[in-house]
Amino acid sequence: AEEEIEELSRVPEVREFRFYDGIKEMVVNPVTGRGLVLVQVSIVLALDTDAVVEEVGVKHDILWDLVLQRLETYPVAMLRDPYKLEVKKTLMREINGELRNGEVTAIYFTDIIVQ
Repeated sequence: AEEEIEELSRVPEVREFRFYDGIKEMVVNPVTGRGLVLVQVSIVLALDTDAVVEEVGVKHDILWDLVLQRLETYPVAMLRDPYKLEVKKTLMREINGELRNGEVTAIYFTDIIVQ
């Protein structure tokens, strides 16, 4: 009973969330066999430290180019997939390879328009 009282009296840990939403309205020309298809995406990066938030802001252009180059290698069907697990996993690995002060913990596609 004492253990239960101790557990209930503990203050829950407050998690601090850090995001970078500077990759907005990126236009990508993905791989397709039927002609020109354009995809507009906006991506939010979840980050683990305040230092990496600052680093991502400084390296914005490098990360923008990296994301653009990687997204252009995927077929349209993969970008239309609602979960995009493989795309997110690859982007996270490549972005984290550029970062020195922390890492990306998740990637969210906030907008996607296929035309």
